[in-house]
Amino acid sequence: MSICKNHPSTKLRRGGLLSLQEVRQHINRQRKHNRRVLLS
Repeated sequence: MSICKNHPSTKLRRGGLLSLQEVRQHINRQRKHNRRVLLS
């Protein structure tokens, strides 16, 4: 998943809505993880 951060060009290669959905899902996962860290 870290590849998305380091290489944003990979998003452009896939293109389309799929990449956007994947990015959103990745961001949501990070937010949930951050919440867990803050709570703990």
